[in-house]
Amino acid sequence: LGTSKDRCGKHRRTIRTERKMKHTLVTTLVVAAVSAFHVEGFASSNRGQAKLAIPRQRSVPMNHAPVLSMSVEGDFNPDAISRAKEEIESGSIKARLRALYKFTRPHTIRGTILGSIAGTTRALIDTPGAISNANWGIMLPRAVAGMIALLLGNAFIVGINQIYDKEIDELNKPFLPVASGEMSKRAAWVAVVASGVLGPIVV
Repeated sequence: LGTSKDRCGKHRRTIRTERKMKHTLVTTLVVAAVSAFHVEGFASSNRGQAKLAIPRQRSVPMNHAPVLSMSVEGDFNPDAISRAKEEIESGSIKARLRALYKFTRPHTIRGTILGSIAGTTRALIDTPGAISNANWGIMLPRAVAGMIALLLGNAFIVGINQIYDKEIDELNKPFLPVASGEMSKRAAWVAVVASGVLGPIVV
């Protein structure tokens, strides 16, 4: 009888181990797939920036030089920034929204979304019956609210960094809106405080 119990116990432990290995494998594949998508998007973005940078290195008459519509992350275009500042000073809502978008550092948002998806996927896989018995009508709205709260927290963090590092960014990252003057420190503080307050309220 004792031997039979031992065998049953070993068999159960083997099954549990196999299940954990399967769950870990699935999670690894999901994270790898999302990471590959993220890296490909980043590489494509870099390739796009490289293509935009090539014409500026050629010897082209000023009246025929290519012009970007706006300065993007990592691409310092003084002319585009000057135009953006003029549009903001003239009261353009679109220009202000562009500056706010740059202020949130869009490339950091990808990491926040990737971490959220990976963590949620792992939690669902490791919880028995979580997927089959899930009430998606309740879970999905909560998941969206949680994602919004995380993005607001992300904006809060990168915003604080830009406010206090303005002088450093003017030398190292002059394309950032606070450093370039597209967004004043007062407007930056409003965005940071709003993100810090709305984030906890959402969840």
